[in-house]
Amino acid sequence: MGAGRSAWDFPAPIFLPNYSGTDLQMSFDLSMRSVFVVVCFFPVASAARAEEPASTKSLLKKYCSHCHGADTQEGDVRLDRLSQDDVDLFGRIYKQLSSRQMPPDDEKQPTREERKLLASHFLDLAQKSSTPETAALRRLNKREYSNTVRDLLGLRDGIFDPGKFIYKDEVSEGFDTEAESLVTSNELLLEYLQAAQSSLRQALFTLEPKPSEPRDINVNTAKMTGGSRRYETKSPNAYIFRVGKAKIHDGGPTLLMKTPGRYRITVTASAIDEKHYPVLFAPVNAAPILGIGVSGNHASISELDRSEEKFPLKYGKEQTFQVERWIDRGFHPYLQFANGPGKPITQIRSALRRGKITRADASGPFRGPGIRVTGFKIEGPFFDQWPPESVRTTIGSDTIPNLKDADARLALLSRFAARAFRRRVTRDEMTLWVQHLNARYAAKRDWREAFIETMSAMMASPDFLYLPEEEGELSAYQLASRLSYFFWSTMPDRELFLLGQSGKLKDPKVLGQQVVKMLDDPRSQRFSDSFANQWLSLDTLTAHVRF
Repeated sequence: MGAGRSAWDFPAPIFLPNYSGTDLQMSFDLSMRSVFVVVCFFPVASAARAEEPASTKSLLKKYCSHCHGADTQEGDVRLDRLSQDDVDLFGRIYKQLSSRQMPPDDEKQPTREERKLLASHFLDLAQKSSTPETAALRRLNKREYSNTVRDLLGLRDGIFDPGKFIYKDEVSEGFDTEAESLVTSNELLLEYLQAAQSSLRQALFTLEPKPSEPRDINVNTAKMTGGSRRYETKSPNAYIFRVGKAKIHDGGPTLLMKTPGRYRITVTASAIDEKHYPVLFAPVNAAPILGIGVSGNHASISELDRSEEKFPLKYGKEQTFQVERWIDRGFHPYLQFANGPGKPITQIRSALRRGKITRADASGPFRGPGIRVTGFKIEGPFFDQWPPESVRTTIGSDTIPNLKDADARLALLSRFAARAFRRRVTRDEMTLWVQHLNARYAAKRDWREAFIETMSAMMASPDFLYLPEEEGELSAYQLASRLSYFFWSTMPDRELFLLGQSGKLKDPKVLGQQVVKMLDDPRSQRFSDSFANQWLSLDTLTAHVRF
């Protein structure tokens, strides 16, 4: 890419191999828990030699050889002739010596110092003989995938979940990061392709140089629907619902927002029918609470979703409430009877059995406490800046490029490839991707659609879906990715990548500063929520403990 290389030409993610020394230790508080972090840097010692010191030989002969010598080999173990290939045996001997399983209780026992000497000898052999293991090529799990796509495409405002199209990961040994369990199939790759295209259409919803004008939607109360038609009343002047949610309805599917953006939602409502029946119905001794939130068809609420905003109502008095929320493409605002009854019919039957109400009281439509909506207005979309965050992040620029220019298209695609693959991209690689882009444009005659299809292919490729592992010392680039996925379960941010690009991240002082900074970032909560919960099964604790 030469002099035209962007500062976002990023390195590939890597692994931390096994090391025997400790270079950095620091303690920190994370989610009211103390976590001790150790980062290791020293290489493993060379292969072991199995010669025993004279004192060790004599102890083996004294306590072990009559059962594990030339004449007898109990358990097929022979200790008078060892080689450096007996790696597993060294470890087993150490465990049995240190746990006092050997020699057996009916045999002569070594003294405490003799046992310590023998155990230390075999532990040393086991450590020196072991070969550093290389972590297997591992696919991003569903949690990491969702976080990475959000950061790659700037999808941080709404509740769209990039991972909602992906099946749940297999969990091995209690963890969702075990490489052998994170297998890939043709069906899964199709899911990733669908997820990538849906995510890109959310993020790259426009490549226009100027935003569209906001519009107003004054919702007709006769075109609203709730969780159950049995407990709602519609009219041109008001909509009343007594359970669940209320949504905009246009006679077909729920009306969805066609353009992502910030919307202003204004609702005028009051509480009604507190004492229609001889007895109080839920909510008892409290006014209904109106919730205003955002949802979508088959929406999966992500960790970044803000909960719905709630407003206490007053019986017989109208109030107006206003909230501003980012609404993703294909999502919609809703109203919620936040503290309403679950199944009013159950309350009616119970009151009838206990003689609290008569059948005459219960005749006709249910008239328990409800929410009366007389105004529901949606304004937007509004944008604080243009291009919006998701577009700027996806194209890697603060301005919409001229896609008729071949150099501009190459620059845009190169920036995206470097960030998606988390490494530098070569000229030969980009030549192939540009050819694919041009082919998609020839088929679609639309540069935005051509970019979406090309970028989705990148996001369904092994370069994006996998964390490749290499042997040898970590490069600064690799260290940036490993730290990011360990603490944040996502791709490195711009600062980490630039430190990797410059090589400064390998400076112990800079590395220490970055670790502390990453732990202070709210995203480090993901480490606690994932690793600690899976390790200690904290997420299932309340299912087994009663207070």
